[in-house]
Amino acid sequence: LSEIMEKGEICIQMVESPMNTSSEIPSFHNEILKNVQKDVPWTKKEHLIAPWFLKCDGKIAKYDMSGLHIWRALFSFSHTVLGDWDTWYHLNYLTVICFLTMGIVLLTGSYKSINNTSDLTARAQLLITFVLAGYITIVINRWDRVRNTTLGQLWGAIENLCQVNFFVLFKYGNGKQEMELSDRTIRYARLSMKLTFMAVQADDNLPALVEMNLLTEKEREWLAAATIGTRPLIVVSWMQELFDSIKAAGYRVSASQDFTVLTNVTQMRGGIGATLGVIGSQLPYSYVHVIYWIVQIMLVSLAIETGVALAVDTYFEANGANSYSPADDKHTWPYNPNTWYANNFLSITAGNMVFALFTDGLLKITEKLNNPLSTADTSFSDSVFDIFLLNNCLALRAGSLSYDLIQDHPLLPVLAQPLPRKTRNTKEKHIQNKKRLQRQ
Repeated sequence: LSEIMEKGEICIQMVESPMNTSSEIPSFHNEILKNVQKDVPWTKKEHLIAPWFLKCDGKIAKYDMSGLHIWRALFSFSHTVLGDWDTWYHLNYLTVICFLTMGIVLLTGSYKSINNTSDLTARAQLLITFVLAGYITIVINRWDRVRNTTLGQLWGAIENLCQVNFFVLFKYGNGKQEMELSDRTIRYARLSMKLTFMAVQADDNLPALVEMNLLTEKEREWLAAATIGTRPLIVVSWMQELFDSIKAAGYRVSASQDFTVLTNVTQMRGGIGATLGVIGSQLPYSYVHVIYWIVQIMLVSLAIETGVALAVDTYFEANGANSYSPADDKHTWPYNPNTWYANNFLSITAGNMVFALFTDGLLKITEKLNNPLSTADTSFSDSVFDIFLLNNCLALRAGSLSYDLIQDHPLLPVLAQPLPRKTRNTKEKHIQNKKRLQRQ
């Protein structure tokens, strides 16, 4: 058993149940039925100076968080804002403004009349702290809502429907018809999730789903006639009609099971609609615009202030801005004016560059987090979701099929046991009353 579990396979040998009253049992049910759970096609990407990544379809599914606590975080560029060319392009744009400002100040001689202050940028940085904190919180909450509320609601409803379906079908046996109906249930479950991803990504490649055996040709024609955003809802209706056909075929469905099906079909539709609604509804433009406007104004002001400070320091270079002049010092300070200027140059530019990367990087991250179902490498992998959903459904079906086979002492029907004395007396009185009424 441990070897089978390591391979990710669930092997169930189908035998005729003593409770099964079916007169015809297909021959393949006397053979071994294998529910092989599909393995995720992980690709582990190792880095010498960065954490490792587990990727599927080019998207990050797992990563080594412990690797970020050491020196690797300083040199990790893969899948970060440091590896984004747009970020460095924007930083070069600010650098040009900085040195252009420095040149203008030096050529006009204004460096002798300008005081090196940073009151404007200090106030802007304080404002940016509060503005970005609130904006990032909203974006993170949207991401969490899509993953755990809207998409999670869809996932949970799908598995609940599969569980009820398997319970109803395999209560009457494990014949060919029951297996085909359960396969169709799993296929519709995977199809609804897959079409939800495709709707967000504006992917119209239905023939690919036919190749994956998730669609028949007739089903593809029906879906092709609908818009991309409404295709998952068509599958929801197919799922409900499938349960109605099972009930109409004579499979006994209790009132509670019927209510459970209706509830989860409704939640399934709600999960799809909520997922598309959250991702499709952007934050108010005026709110997002003022955040980007404040950040860009602050970064440009910071670049100008840096250029002015570097120009003014050329005037203060000879005496170190008069910051050190002890009375008993026989030497002029700084000893080396070039070293003093280089120190100020590096401290000002490095600090402002890090701050610019931080603020611009946060905006880049929020752009990716706004749509966690997109094709970006940091978004959810639809292949991983599909495989995990398939494996969960197969596990639920395997449990329904295997329960009677793992019991050493099957339960006997309650009616075969002697009734309690009170129950027997009640039954006898009922029979006597019935006979008396018949004689009358």
